Amino acid sequence: MRQAKKHIHNAQLYTLYNIGVDATVTGCGSLQKKIEKKLRKYLVVPNIFVLSLSLSLSLSLSLSLVEQA
Repeated sequence: MRQAKKHIHNAQLYTLYNIGVDATVTGCGSLQKKIEKKLRKYLVVPNIFVLSLSLSLSLSLSLSLVEQA
């Protein structure tokens, strides 16, 4: 009977530990999502800028090829 109570007590402790770990992991996950959202603001490059840069580079490449011919 004593061992059964000890096993039940240990099972309850492990359950509480796992619940605490799960809550901590969930908290870290939500914090990571907030950080990712902040990073996205800084990493976003407007499409117009990318398009103008691409056109500029292709124009300079075509002009350099014309000059070589």
